[in-house]
Amino acid sequence: MTINNFEMIWRLILIIILVPLVATAWWAFFVGGPWAPSRKKDFPRILKILAPKENDLIYELGCGDGRFCVALAKNCDIRVVGFEVSLLPYLIAKLRVWLSCFGNKVKIKYKNFYTQDLSTADVIFCYLTPWGLRKLKPKLERELRPGAKVVCYSYAIDGWQPALKDKPQKESVPIYLYIKNF
Repeated sequence: MTINNFEMIWRLILIIILVPLVATAWWAFFVGGPWAPSRKKDFPRILKILAPKENDLIYELGCGDGRFCVALAKNCDIRVVGFEVSLLPYLIAKLRVWLSCFGNKVKIKYKNFYTQDLSTADVIFCYLTPWGLRKLKPKLERELRPGAKVVCYSYAIDGWQPALKDKPQKESVPIYLYIKNF
């Protein structure tokens, strides 16, 4: 059985496309966690806990496909910056923002948030694994200004006392609110 040139070209194209997508997905897993979108039904709870003020700057660390960034822009007069290191979710997020017409309020960056300056954020939102949060904790302690909020979906930050833990029902995903006061 021989492979003709056409099949060979298609296989090469698939490899060229798939290898970077798989590699960035693995990289994202080790940076902060696998792509696991927050549940849409929890958006109102998250929004209530975020309690953004007009013109706040919100950073979403590991924004995935950008659905939450766009939801924030639709519901609040704020600015949102999403950081994503996995190529496919990043591209989907860019497309989602473009299609939503909220590009003036939402920016998606193909960047590792651990290497970005977070000091200008009024609010940080993240859905990271416990080991991702452990790695992020010293950075937040160094860079966030007093009064800045950190909202974590699903997992708490070890050693920090939340100002609020929202878990209205046994099956609800917990949401933690921290306010930097040091």
